Amino acid sequence: MSQAEFDKAAEEVKVLKTKPNDAEMLEIYSLYKQATVGDVNTARPGMLDFTGKAKWDAWEKRKGMSKEDAMKAYIAKCANVGIVCIEGIDKEPMTAIKIKAQGAPRLQRARTPFLEGYSRAMIILFTSLAVVLSAIAVCDGHWLLADGQTFGLWHFCSAGAGGGTGSGAVVAEVGAPLNCTARLSLAGVEGLEVGLSFCRSAASLAVVAAIFGVELLLLSQIGGDQDSSRRWALGSALVLVAFVLSVGGVLVFVVLLRAHASPLGFTNAFWCQFTAVFLFFLNGTAARHIHHIVLPPAGGPGKC
Repeated sequence: MSQAEFDKAAEEVKVLKTKPNDAEMLEIYSLYKQATVGDVNTARPGMLDFTGKAKWDAWEKRKGMSKEDAMKAYIAKCANVGIVCIEGIDKEPMTAIKIKAQGAPRLQRARTPFLEGYSRAMIILFTSLAVVLSAIAVCDGHWLLADGQTFGLWHFCSAGAGGGTGSGAVVAEVGAPLNCTARLSLAGVEGLEVGLSFCRSAASLAVVAAIFGVELLLLSQIGGDQDSSRRWALGSALVLVAFVLSVGGVLVFVVLLRAHASPLGFTNAFWCQFTAVFLFFLNGTAARHIHHIVLPPAGGPGKC
């Protein structure tokens, strides 16, 4: 079968029987690329290009298939689903097939209801606020003041030249110099050095996960395709991961220093982290809930 016969046969497929699904479109795309180009010759698209990766993977699975066989399979598949496979070949990588539905209306991006758009904007805003609060708390690191001592994620500080010895230390006078050390074992609390190492690692990773989550939530608002929905789902999942990590760090800190802890002893940095934990949970669960809501068309019933 020649290239001319292939193009002619593809042009003759004019009747739209059913709307092709994603799997069928990927199959047609991969066959077309294999028939016209041959084996895949481009790099796999990046992490966030879900459509590009799906197309590339489908094409890569055809590796080793001859152009003749790909042409035959392509024409047969087009005839089967009843679409027009037009020669428009990719001026941009990984873009090839155009679909033409006989009498089908032009597709437009659906309008986002005001309440849904507002809710998504508030989720992104308050998740960003949680990232800022958590970053401040981790960078400051001083989470507890007790008995003239400061217990932090990075340092332990005590008043006087001799350093603190635990709950028996004398409360420092205002303005008294503090002796700080990164050797947290000097605080006299069993397991403190290992525990706080976990705390700062978990809190730091929570900030990183939340930053990526916010970026995906923002990107999901550009366009209204299936990839946007996937970005929103992944972003909300990362926000919940940030919640798990941050709440784990806070709990370990409180449990380790329960003998010294009191509500008035916790610093502003600690309460910033506590607020961030709450916001991560609230916005992560809200984002997941919105993602699973099926909005009804105007004037029609809907379901969740």
